[in-house]
Formats: sequence, C-alpha cells, structure tokens
Amino acid sequence: MVRGTGTPLSPAAMRSGMSENTARRYRTGPLPSQRKVPRQYRTRPDPFAALWPEIEALLV
Repeated sequence: MVRGTGTPLSPAAMRSGMSENTARRYRTGPLPSQRKVPRQYRTRPDPFAALWPEIEALLV
C-alpha cells in the first residue's frame, strides 16, 4: 500500500485483508505497533516481593 503508485485504497485494502477504514487509518496515522506505550504499572503482584532481600543477598 504505497502512496502514489496509482492503486486505489479499496482494492489495496482488500488485497491486504483489512477494511478500507482500517487502511485509511494506517495511511494517515502511526501503525499499531508504533502506538503502544509501555506500561508504568504492574499487571499482577510480584511473587518475590517478600523474599527479594534474601535472594539479593544470595546473589551477591
């Protein structure tokens, strides 16, 4: 889906297996892989939180 090649958006979108709206969104904005922002929070509790000082002492 290279701009300026003369291929209309709808056939290019159909060939790539996406809707025309999705193709238009990808053409104008960043790709989904570029939109992701790393989390600044934990998704689950840390299983080593209580034991970490002992583990760190063993590693040193």
